[in-house]
Amino acid sequence: MSTDSLKSGRGRRTYTAQFKVDMVAQCLQGDVSLAALAVDHGMNPNVLHRWVMEHERYGKHSLQDGDDGVPLCHTSCPLI
Repeated sequence: MSTDSLKSGRGRRTYTAQFKVDMVAQCLQGDVSLAALAVDHGMNPNVLHRWVMEHERYGKHSLQDGDDGVPLCHTSCPLI
């Protein structure tokens, strides 16, 4: 087996904070399933599920207002 066959064709993907906020907000709106939303954006549903869980548990993936520190979400996602 050659070492070339062991190498992945693409490296680890990175996502912007704004993209994460938008994806979590869309997921929390409940209009579409988490899996369908992830697949539509070419990503693994487990990644999106982790972002949603991080948002619910720790408040991650919400934008912070620079003045008063109040978390803001793009679109109208509930603040948890």
